[in-house]
Amino acid sequence: MKVLGEEMASERAFSVWVMDSPRMQPDRISLLGKLVEECEGSYGQALDMMLELASEQEDQRRRA
Repeated sequence: MKVLGEEMASERAFSVWVMDSPRMQPDRISLLGKLVEECEGSYGQALDMMLELASEQEDQRRRA
């Protein structure tokens, strides 16, 4: 596989493909933009960071 781009899209490029993408809340899109800046433009790395943080927060909630 080869990554061809990581830019945000407003609609699917291949609408007949059987797949979907997660929907983000508007306030999270702003947060993602800040993370992408910190990750030097890598949406994948920024999303990985968000998922890791969410997982850590969920673990803390379960322990409390």
